[in-house]
Amino acid sequence: MYRTFAAEADREVEKLAKRVCTPCWRAKKMAVEDQIVKADEIASDPVPLAALIGSVKQVEWAKTIRATRIASLRRAGRHDVARLATVSEAKWWIDNRGRHDTDLLAFCPPPSLP
Repeated sequence: MYRTFAAEADREVEKLAKRVCTPCWRAKKMAVEDQIVKADEIASDPVPLAALIGSVKQVEWAKTIRATRIASLRRAGRHDVARLATVSEAKWWIDNRGRHDTDLLAFCPPPSLP
């Protein structure tokens, strides 16, 4: 560590020593997100979920969004999430991820006929 004054270098070293390295920070963040997703999946477990259609990356992302949103609605006391559970397009979940819960229910497409 090179600085004009030794005291500046010492302060910089102390500051950097207190920081968490980027890989450790990312690992911790991913662990917390995984715990939240697992808790949300458990909360939405009684609702039978449709298989998602899309690319592998879309399906993984949509699973996370769907589990979080359905669990959020169930925790809020909403029991009309069965219609949301029938949405099988991963793209719909990704496109509507920013909507409020009530709006999500309003924009839910009608179930498709087999």
